[in-house]
Amino acid sequence: VDSEHKNYLQMDEWRLLQLKKTLSNPKHPFYLFNVGNLEVLKTQPEARGVDVRQKFMDFHAKHYSANRMKLVVSGRESLDVLEGWTADLFAGVRNKDLAQNRWEDEAPFGEKDLLTQCFAKPVMNSRQLDLSFPFIDEELLFESQPSRYISHLIGHEGPGSIMSFIKSKGWADGLSA
Repeated sequence: VDSEHKNYLQMDEWRLLQLKKTLSNPKHPFYLFNVGNLEVLKTQPEARGVDVRQKFMDFHAKHYSANRMKLVVSGRESLDVLEGWTADLFAGVRNKDLAQNRWEDEAPFGEKDLLTQCFAKPVMNSRQLDLSFPFIDEELLFESQPSRYISHLIGHEGPGSIMSFIKSKGWADGLSA
């Protein structure tokens, strides 16, 4: 974990993600740090007398349940073989029938968190503009996936598209949406 954290310190994408997280709503899970290090996972807790392993076990017991998980299995084997393996390997994942985690009352970015402009010095020699827009929770819209339409409209690079116009002006050489 510590070496993973150290590697991420030199990656601009991760640094920008952490910046975005610090600007988000502290009451939403997005705000939380998503990669630990030796300092926060061992040194600091030990100094406070905290048993980190027990905290992880408590968290697992409280939050992990088959009904909160998704599984995709892909392979060259027949469907029967894959189903058999899956049943054997994941039979121990209990369904505790836990309620789904929902944050309808706490958006990742509140009004005061929006309309923020930040400048960050990259590690690599690159220039990048990130624009973020709040969007609805799509979990219950999995069949229509409205954000895919928006992503297509913004990210399409064919003739007459936003991106082809921006490229023709020399304002960008790539885009992801």
